[in-house]
Amino acid sequence: MKTYSPKKSEIEREWFVVDAEGLTLGRMATEIARILRGKHKPTFAPHMDMGDHVIVVNAAKIHAALQWFLYVSSFKESTTCAETPKDCDSCWAYYSGGTERDAPIGLAAEIDVWAPETHDRVYDGVLAVRCWRDLDQTVPAADTAMQALAQDQLDFALLRGMGVLIRQYFLEFSCTTGNYQEAALEALRVLIPLFDRETRELDASVADLLESETANDAADVNVTAALDVIDEIYPCP
Repeated sequence: MKTYSPKKSEIEREWFVVDAEGLTLGRMATEIARILRGKHKPTFAPHMDMGDHVIVVNAAKIHAALQWFLYVSSFKESTTCAETPKDCDSCWAYYSGGTERDAPIGLAAEIDVWAPETHDRVYDGVLAVRCWRDLDQTVPAADTAMQALAQDQLDFALLRGMGVLIRQYFLEFSCTTGNYQEAALEALRVLIPLFDRETRELDASVADLLESETANDAADVNVTAALDVIDEIYPCP
């Protein structure tokens, strides 16, 4: 019995639209990868390109949520490595993607594009956490003063890094139209509430302003006011 292998001329490609609204990132990515490879087809052959085309709508929300996840995970690991030393490496990996300073991927790459010096300061903060843990190898960590210094350095730089990304979304909103503008606004509507606690602890009036601006219709968003307060509350490290 011969194994069936489709010919290139027999491969038909379709278009699929995936709405990312409310979907779990991991499951959505798995399903999209399955379609792109053509695994959903009964004629699938792993040695051939049989994939279909995929358009993802509402992807800006997923992207912004992933940025927040990488930010909070990096800082969280800097805390848990007091009990679990290997988490200091996870802190570095979540931020940099597991790369050196000059070849960032993931969150680090996005910050580096718009603010290279801020990326350097965040990377310095990650190294400060690893340095503290290399010097204090007790479990749990004993040098809480050095731990606080390292974490404060990382926290301050990370907040500025995320402030840079939020700032960029406002700029993209101001100089685009249509779907691009809507995507920038949707990303802001994800990130601003997630950073409300940090922002409110620094200045409640700024938190109120950012919340108000992103709740407005597109035509009523005051980008200039938002940019001014972002630079004020999340200054360069």
